[in-house]
Amino acid sequence: DVLYPGGNQHSLDSMCGRSYDKCTKEAFMAYLGIGNPAVPFPIYINMINDTSQYETFYNQTTFVCSEPIVSRYENKTACGCLDCSKSCSPIPPDVPDKEFKIFNIDGWVVIALMVIVLFVATFFTSLFVIPKFRKPRQIVEESTETTALINGPISRKKLGRLIRVRLSTESFLQRIFYNLGLYCAQHPFIVLSIGTVLIAALSCGLFKF
Repeated sequence: DVLYPGGNQHSLDSMCGRSYDKCTKEAFMAYLGIGNPAVPFPIYINMINDTSQYETFYNQTTFVCSEPIVSRYENKTACGCLDCSKSCSPIPPDVPDKEFKIFNIDGWVVIALMVIVLFVATFFTSLFVIPKFRKPRQIVEESTETTALINGPISRKKLGRLIRVRLSTESFLQRIFYNLGLYCAQHPFIVLSIGTVLIAALSCGLFKF
């Protein structure tokens, strides 16, 4: 199972001269001796099964790539995940995310509804409830002529800054929309033509659907 990165194949393929799943011990030893044309000199290996008491054979134990090599000759750890797929940790199962629900309803929908209700309640409270608790302001009237024996015309106290800003803004907007409406009424053909061109230009995106 050990891979050879340089050839994009198993390492045993280049050491046995055939596919790794068809490599046997006889084919492996033959390829190392005389079956490999790259060998500088032939090596004839005589494989026998006679185990007499006068001869000691080298009986090396083989290990899977995911097992550590522990023997009298060497002590090495197992191959890594890059070279041995059996050494890789199992991929954790794909657990779907838990749905966020409130009262068996989508949680984000519930939150959106709560925010809308909060804004609506705040609006109506500021519109109807809060004005009832305000104290009515008394208008202070002052004489325009303090030295006159008979009080002259009476003027109201100066308006506040915010009220003056509001009145100025309303007057400005009234003039703008009055002039705009007057122009549209006096030039209907130009206004309709411009509107048609704008609508056609903004609708060009529908051709992509």
